[in-house]
Amino acid sequence: MRKALNFINYGLLIIALGAIMVVLREYDFGSSTGFAEPKTLAATGFIVLAAFAMGEFFKLLNIPALLGYIVAGIVFGPNFFSALNAWGVIADVPEALFSKDVIADLPIVIVLTVGVIGTMGGGELVLEDIKKNLKTILFCVAIFTLLVVPATIVTVLILADYAPTVLPFLEGLDTNHTYAVALLFGVFGIAMSPAATLAILQETKASGRFTSLALGVVIVADLVLVAGFLAAVALSILAYKGFTTITNSGDEVEDPEKNVGRSIIISLLICTLLYVLVTLAVAGNLSIGEIVAARDSSLAEAARPAVGQWGEWLTIALAIVATISGVIASMFAVSRMLAMLTDMDLVPHRHFGMPGRVQKHTLVYTTVLAVLLTVFFDLSRIASLGAIFYIVMDMAIHWGVYRHLRQDVGARAWVVLTALVLDAVVLGAFAVVKAESDPTVLVVSAAGLALVFGSEWWFIRRATSEVLAKAEDG
Repeated sequence: MRKALNFINYGLLIIALGAIMVVLREYDFGSSTGFAEPKTLAATGFIVLAAFAMGEFFKLLNIPALLGYIVAGIVFGPNFFSALNAWGVIADVPEALFSKDVIADLPIVIVLTVGVIGTMGGGELVLEDIKKNLKTILFCVAIFTLLVVPATIVTVLILADYAPTVLPFLEGLDTNHTYAVALLFGVFGIAMSPAATLAILQETKASGRFTSLALGVVIVADLVLVAGFLAAVALSILAYKGFTTITNSGDEVEDPEKNVGRSIIISLLICTLLYVLVTLAVAGNLSIGEIVAARDSSLAEAARPAVGQWGEWLTIALAIVATISGVIASMFAVSRMLAMLTDMDLVPHRHFGMPGRVQKHTLVYTTVLAVLLTVFFDLSRIASLGAIFYIVMDMAIHWGVYRHLRQDVGARAWVVLTALVLDAVVLGAFAVVKAESDPTVLVVSAAGLALVFGSEWWFIRRATSEVLAKAEDG
C-alpha cells in the first residue's frame, strides 16, 4: 500500500512540476542575476527536482534511478518534442523546458559537473586494483576499441554515401573531411560513462573484484578516448613542427641545456597565441562557407572587409615574407643537421669540387632537393610528403631513444611510448585520408622512405666493414 502511495505521489509531483514550469515559462523573471538568466535558474531547479522525482519513481519499479534521470533529461530536454514532430506524433513543437538556450547559459555548472565526476571516479578507483587487473583491463579496452572504432567508422562512411539524410551535416563535405568526421565518431564510439558506472555501483552498493575491474575498464577506456580524440585531431601538430629549427641550431645557443628548452616553450606559446588571433580575425569577418571557398587565402579575404583592398595586398605580402623566412630557416636547420650527421659518419658526403665547410655543401644539396620537389609536385603534395616523412622520422627517434638512449638521457618510458603510439595513430589516419584522395603521395612517400632506409643501411654496413677491416690490418 505504501509503495502504491509513493508511486502516485512521485507521479503527481512530476506532473505538478511540469505544470508549474509551463506557467512560469510565460512569466517575465526580470533581468539577469549576473550568473545566469532567472528563467535559466528556474528551469535548472525544475530539472533537478524532476530528475530526482523520476529517479525515485523508477526505483519503485525496481529500475535503477539513473535511468529515471536520463528519461527526465530526454523528456524535458531540447530535442524530445522536435523528434515527436518529425515522427508525426504532434503537429506543433512547444518550447522545451530545458532548452538549448538554458544549457548554453550554464557553462559553469557543466564544468563543475565534469569536475565532480572526475573527482568521484578518482576517489573510487583503487590503484592497487588497477595494478592487479592491469592486463585484463588493457585486454578488455583493446578488444572493445578494435571492434568498435572500425565498425563505427565504416558505419558513418556507409551512411554518408547511401543514406546522407541520416547525417545531414556531412552533406557537401569533401572526402578528407568526411573521413575526419568518421574518425572522430569512431573515437567517440569507445566512450563510456564513469558517472553512470559510479551511480550504478553506489546505488547497488556493489563491491568486489568484478566491480573494481568494471570501474577500471570504464576509466581507462575514457583515458583512451581522450588520447584518441587528441590523435584524431593531432595533425595540427604539423603546424608547430618549426620548433625543430631551434634544436638543429642548438650548438649556436648559449647554455643550450637550459635555453633550448626555454626557446621551444616560448616559441610554442607565441605560435599558439598567433594562431588564436588569426582564427578570431578570420572567423570574425568570414562565414564558414567563405572560409572553405577561400581555402589558403582565407586570411587575405578576411582582411578585405576590414581594411579594404590594401589590407588584402598587405596580408598577401606578409604571407610571402613569412613563407620565404620559414623556408630559409628550415633549409638552414636541415643543412646543419645533415652536416652534423656527416661529421658523425652517419650519412655519405661528396664535395663535388665545392669549396668551404660541409654545412655549405649540405645547404646546396637541400636547396637542390627543394627545387626538384617544387618542379614535380604542387604545394599540397609537398606538404603531405613532408608530413609523412616528419612523422616517420619522429617515430624512429622515439624508438631509438626508448631502445638505446633512455637511460642516458633520463627519458621516462611511458612518455616515449605514448608519443610513439600517438604518432602511429596520426600517421595511420593521414594515410587513410590520402589513400582515398591522393594515393600518389603514399606511393612516392613509400618509395622515398625505402630509398632512404635502404641507402642508409648500405652506407652504415659498408662503413662498419671498412672500420673493421682497418682494425684487422692494424
